[in-house]
Amino acid sequence: MSEEPEPTSVINSDQCWRLIWEELKRVQIAPGSGGPFEGGILWGQNANQAIQALRDLRLPLLAVHQVGLLVQAAIRAAEVRFRPGK
Repeated sequence: MSEEPEPTSVINSDQCWRLIWEELKRVQIAPGSGGPFEGGILWGQNANQAIQALRDLRLPLLAVHQVGLLVQAAIRAAEVRFRPGK
């Protein structure tokens, strides 16, 4: 008796971008908001502009996924680096 493989979830580009925004919301960056600021730099505004420009390029799904991994890695690394007691 052979086992059936688990179904693969297929998501589209819009869903990938939503997942990226969900990750960014963990650090108070949300669509349409200025987000955290430092020295006159509105990090949320920068993220909004960058994501809109990337969406306009209509990147392949794999490329959007890679952007998401990069965002996630940067956030996690910053959390580890600046964790109290480090």
